[in-house]
Amino acid sequence: MKKIISIFAILSLAAVTVLAQATSASDLFAVEPTTVTDTKKNVEAETGNAQKPVVTVSNTNAQSIGFDLPEELLEAIEEPWENADTIANLTSSFSMGQKEALFNDYAKDKGKAIGLNWVGFGIGSFTQGDVLGGVLGVTFDVLAYGSVSVGAGIGLVYILADALTLGLAGDELGPYIALGGGLMLTGGILWLGNRIFGTIRPISFQKKYNSSLKSALGLDGIVDDISFVPVVDPVNSQFGLLTHITF
Repeated sequence: MKKIISIFAILSLAAVTVLAQATSASDLFAVEPTTVTDTKKNVEAETGNAQKPVVTVSNTNAQSIGFDLPEELLEAIEEPWENADTIANLTSSFSMGQKEALFNDYAKDKGKAIGLNWVGFGIGSFTQGDVLGGVLGVTFDVLAYGSVSVGAGIGLVYILADALTLGLAGDELGPYIALGGGLMLTGGILWLGNRIFGTIRPISFQKKYNSSLKSALGLDGIVDDISFVPVVDPVNSQFGLLTHITF
């Protein structure tokens, strides 16, 4: 009986030892999942300010600026093609990640601006930060709607005059009708032309702004995306990968 108890005790001790070792090994190689959505890091060495969060990590691949930018930098960012040197100097202490985050936060988008420009009066260009495009949009729409209104007013006067004179004044008012029709046609052309302008302008402004800001931040040589396309041509015995790099 004592032999059996001793054997059972030895086997139990061995099982516990093996289990403990297995647990230690699994803990050693286990990777604890981390959540970076709400993680905030203070980079005091780069800003010298321990009071403000420097970077807010929103996901594993992107960052966003989490501290107040200097007023001078904010003003310079409005026209990066004019203030490239100022932007470069004020962001010289920024890490590459912070520069990329700054670019992502302030890069211009064209879709919303185009849609609002079709509403009229350069609204989309103003929201995009393109003051000149917005002013031109307002000017063209004022001229367009003004021409249509004046032309329609002249036509209405002709209709009333013709009705009151029972058609006797038709020949005398003919030139005014031509003028009114011409003004309405001109207004329609201006309206359509402004919509075409409001579509093209945000695209060119986005390209100019983003390329200027990217250059000012020193991000010209940064690779944005790398993709590989397999090349399989059994006829010519060609096999491999085609690399596409986007800057």
